[in-house]
Amino acid sequence: MKVLFRPFAPADLLTMKQAMPFSASENQNGIVAYDAETHRTLAVLVAQEWTFTACFVHWVVLNKMVFKHGFIEEIANWLFTVANRRKVYALIQSDNKNSISVCEKMGFKEKSVLEEAYDEDIDFVLMEAKREDCPYWKQPEMKEVANG
Repeated sequence: MKVLFRPFAPADLLTMKQAMPFSASENQNGIVAYDAETHRTLAVLVAQEWTFTACFVHWVVLNKMVFKHGFIEEIANWLFTVANRRKVYALIQSDNKNSISVCEKMGFKEKSVLEEAYDEDIDFVLMEAKREDCPYWKQPEMKEVANG
């Protein structure tokens, strides 16, 4: 498997909607991990609800091998360098332990619990990641500019 990354496209919404309850918004962007040999989508990250400093993220992982091929590093680079966000938020169902675990590895911290906001006995967990707390984000190197 050769994992590559490309920008999110409107056609990727179908992948999101098939895997989770997802509502599209006007201003969404993201990245897609795919297998270069088969062209199959392996994972999708969508960012939406943009503010001057932050956004909300949603992701679907169809093949866990993406984690061994730099998906988390690519997410961190895209969110904190390319999209230039200082903070990122995720609203996760409390029974989705895998997603909560991935968030924690990326430096997300629990901000709040919305009790039974998803369903009876299923809370929503609001998590926040700050750029400086993400162990996978590497600050871009400063380039020297010649004068004159």
